[in-house]
Amino acid sequence: MKKLFPLFLFSLALIVSACSGSSDQQQQSAEGNMGETETSMEAEGRTIDVYGIDRMKYVVQDTTGGVMVGESVEVNGETYYLLEGISAEAGEELTFSLTTISALPASAMAHNIVLLEGGANAQEFVNASMSAKDNNYIAPGMTDIILAQTDMVGGDESTSVTFNAPEETGDYEYLCSFPGHFAAGMKGILSVQ
Repeated sequence: MKKLFPLFLFSLALIVSACSGSSDQQQQSAEGNMGETETSMEAEGRTIDVYGIDRMKYVVQDTTGGVMVGESVEVNGETYYLLEGISAEAGEELTFSLTTISALPASAMAHNIVLLEGGANAQEFVNASMSAKDNNYIAPGMTDIILAQTDMVGGDESTSVTFNAPEETGDYEYLCSFPGHFAAGMKGILSVQ
């Protein structure tokens, strides 16, 4: 028995040492993971949930976070606000998440969001894009002035695009390139500060 006691103590010391070392490692690992989570959350950027409606307007429900809105509108019994513009910091990561709310077929009512470079002629762009049905109403010869764009989506469809706001401060126009939508007011300004 006396011979087993030192072996028991040695084994106990090993177990205690292993457990405390493991605990320290687990705590450091947990702290490290928390730090990684915070960093990735900071790096994610900001998402703006935009809805395209049959009135050929962009609307939002969330009016916080640099979103500039106009009057309220009711769509399918829910309250939305006309989206007039968005403010962003230079270089900020943004995601435009677009959902079309419509019972019409996509051939009659679909939406996208196209962000143009500063100083681009939006009217010229939509005029050229009108005949580009096979290219989702994006004029092939004018893609060099597009900073970001979503796909064209019909009723109950969603899409998104993630991009960095331009580094140069100023106003950048965004629009829907589906024929007639820009003229109806489906546009706005991304104001980079």
